[in-house]
Amino acid sequence: MNILAAFNLLSPQVVERADNDCEGNLQLLAKTFPTVDEKALLQELTSFKVEVTQELAFDCDELKLLYPNLGLLSVTALTVSVLSVNCERDFSAMNRIRTNLRNRLQGKSFTVCLHMKINGWG
Repeated sequence: MNILAAFNLLSPQVVERADNDCEGNLQLLAKTFPTVDEKALLQELTSFKVEVTQELAFDCDELKLLYPNLGLLSVTALTVSVLSVNCERDFSAMNRIRTNLRNRLQGKSFTVCLHMKINGWG
């Protein structure tokens, strides 16, 4: 199962899904992110489903206290794509610097060129 697909358990349609589907996603995410407690996450998700079906509105701070593990996974899901952008840009910059004509560029010279390309001349 794909990790990104497992994050679908955080979508609003989670209320309509069977518990078996959610448990598989929970287990995968708990194994991938060891800071999240799997049993607590399952309890939170069950409670969250009940709260959503009853359409109770809470203040954001209350939600953080009620569902800390779901909050951790949500933050992780929202930051995954943002964190990979810088890495992609850096690799693209590296590929523009180290070409077939400059394949012997190494060490400090390469580091300085890469630093100037990524951060500018200043």
